Amino acid sequence: MFRTITTCFFLLEAVFGLYDARGPVVILNKDNWQQEVMKSDSLWLVEFYAPWCGHCKSLAPEWKKAAQELKGVVKLGAVDMTTD
Repeated sequence: MFRTITTCFFLLEAVFGLYDARGPVVILNKDNWQQEVMKSDSLWLVEFYAPWCGHCKSLAPEWKKAAQELKGVVKLGAVDMTTD
């Protein structure tokens, strides 16, 4: 049972990515990159990740925390490289 739940969670995470659109990390993609980053006067830190990557999964909670703590100073974004 636990293995089934873990597998389902992993699959959902892979489908939906590591970040929530309502969270502090800006989800960047080919549709919003120019407007959000290139045409912005803000300083950006951007993570380029793959949802299946162990290192990326480990970074995600810290990246969210940093985005929250640096709000108003630096914008943190993330690009899912499996889709963009």
